[in-house]
Amino acid sequence: MKFAPFVAMATALSLGACGEGVAQADQSEDRVRQIVRDYLMENPELIREALMELQTREEQAAQDAVRTAAVSLTPEIVADPRVPVLGPADAKVTIVEFFDYNCSYCQLASSWIQDALEQHPNDLRVVFRDYPILNSRTGTSIEASEAALAAAKQGKFKDMHFALYGVSGGVTSEQIDQIARDAGVDVTQMRADMESSAYGELFADNMVLGEQIGIEGTPFFMVNDQIIAGADLEKLQAALEAELAES
Repeated sequence: MKFAPFVAMATALSLGACGEGVAQADQSEDRVRQIVRDYLMENPELIREALMELQTREEQAAQDAVRTAAVSLTPEIVADPRVPVLGPADAKVTIVEFFDYNCSYCQLASSWIQDALEQHPNDLRVVFRDYPILNSRTGTSIEASEAALAAAKQGKFKDMHFALYGVSGGVTSEQIDQIARDAGVDVTQMRADMESSAYGELFADNMVLGEQIGIEGTPFFMVNDQIIAGADLEKLQAALEAELAES
């Protein structure tokens, strides 16, 4: 208890000053400052501990703010008819994922999502929110998202979505078309829909939602009211199991 003697001395001085007038109070305050300074100079590790505690509190406050924003926007996030959904509408658990097809961490998480859907076909619903923040770097994040949404119009979203994550190092335009063919998608129709549909408006709306929530990267998950940033599969599994058990 390194703080005990310091607190005792500082408290004693402060209490003593209360009955000795303003001048003596000022002197006591100066003395307390000196005690604090001397104590910290002798125990500098306390500064590091205090900074670590401050960082922890700030991170928790930021997480709480993100969760509050996400929960408040849940009806808007999950009910958009433009957004692909897998799983029954009356599922016990709804997972929302903000993702980018060229994100390696999203690729890692996609395997978990696929397994979870297979293991809980009646209890899990997944809402897929395209969040192509890597497009300026890869050039194909938006194209891949448009292709998956166009494939959804042909009833092939699930096959197209997970197949796009089978490519390592970022997907190319040629690979997008080949993946679509392998998934049974009419590529000519897909490309026509990509040209004519207003997917850009959906992506812009998704970006606005992300900014309102405070999303800083992909993937970002909402598991009912729980928030998980990043591809932390252990946290995702724990959150899913907890929500299933509670439901």
